[in-house]
Amino acid sequence: HALTGNAGIAGLFLIAQMADAFEALLKELHEKPKNINASTLRTVANAVDFLGFLFEHGISSNKQEVSPANILVVDDEPRMVNLMRMNLELEGCRVISASNGREALEKARQDMPDVVLLDWMLPLMSGIEVCRQLRRLPETRRLPIVMLTARGEEGDKLRGLDAGADDYVTKPFSPSELIARLRAVLRRSRPE
Repeated sequence: HALTGNAGIAGLFLIAQMADAFEALLKELHEKPKNINASTLRTVANAVDFLGFLFEHGISSNKQEVSPANILVVDDEPRMVNLMRMNLELEGCRVISASNGREALEKARQDMPDVVLLDWMLPLMSGIEVCRQLRRLPETRRLPIVMLTARGEEGDKLRGLDAGADDYVTKPFSPSELIARLRAVLRRSRPE
């Protein structure tokens, strides 16, 4: 709570916003300990990593390499989407989100993002199936796809890459590593 207030007073609005969201998450977990599971613990770890990233980099980040990328974030956990949104918007990206596989296919065709960050375990259709379908469609065949998932076994990574993903990042992830991987994928997809 003190971090939120002090960051706001100091004009560090991204840190204040993130600290406020993190405080709400911790309060909810404290009041409802039944909600503590592997997924919420990964979210807590990602929030701490992102706060560290904000303290290290502040508002001076190299936006030119990724900007003005439109990124479709596909994840059914709203807190994860918000965490990625804050990371990516800090880099100057525009974020579109989808919470299930069918919505992801629709938004990929409708909004034509520059990159898709795709979770594996989604309602209605798995991320692997979304990836396969995006590769079959002429308009999205060359769309860069980065799998961003808790499934970190070697076999899972191979399945993701074989389905057509251009890269594979496991949760919990480092925000700076994710940004670096996105820059690399964008450089390969935009050679000019």
